Amino acid sequence: MKKPFKNLSKIYIFIILLLFTFVSISSESQVTANNISISYGDINGDGNIDSTDVTLLKRYLLDIISELPYSNVADLNGDNSIDSTDYTLLRRYVLQIMNVFPVEGLSDDSQSSSNLTSSEELLLEFINQTRSDAGIEPFKCDMDIVDVARIKSQEMIDDSFFSSTSPTYGTTNELLNYFDIPFDHAYETVSISPTATSAFNFSSQIDIYNEIITDPSYNYAGVGIIRCPTRGLVVVQIFISR
Repeated sequence: MKKPFKNLSKIYIFIILLLFTFVSISSESQVTANNISISYGDINGDGNIDSTDVTLLKRYLLDIISELPYSNVADLNGDNSIDSTDYTLLRRYVLQIMNVFPVEGLSDDSQSSSNLTSSEELLLEFINQTRSDAGIEPFKCDMDIVDVARIKSQEMIDDSFFSSTSPTYGTTNELLNYFDIPFDHAYETVSISPTATSAFNFSSQIDIYNEIITDPSYNYAGVGIIRCPTRGLVVVQIFISR
């Protein structure tokens, strides 16, 4: 009769050890979760970027909720605002249309007070200097157009194409219409260059480009520059008349 009691004791000890191990592991996992860095797009901070984050952002933009759990990771294009453009980017990411947010491509380029990166600001300065030399007022920088240009740059990186016509959004006019950018006429040029200076030098060799940037009827511009690790700076310049 003593043998079963001994076996029973061993079972109890084994169960207690299992419980202790489970409690210890659970406690360690909770600490790890509390100290994990939050990724861009992980708006609820659960370690996943999924439809829950999309729903949260949508509810925020519709004023159904007044704040986001982690609003600092919701600005996905790096323009210091959270709006419908970020919502579009998050949806594209969750649908696996893109795998990197534009703001991540901007991280190695200093941001200026105008919300342009230093490369974007330099390129716009070159463009406006050309207009000034021609006696024309400088382009007004439209941050909505900058957002669209950045999205297009990121799309070319993600989808490995190089064209003014997007497989997702279509032509330049269709792209601007998709993002509700008002315009009368529009022109877009794309390039891949090591620097903003070389991007301008390349573009300025194209006759139609020079005609557009010195045309007084075109009065708004937006440039988007995203760094691709394997290709250099992917540059999109969009000019519109309004």
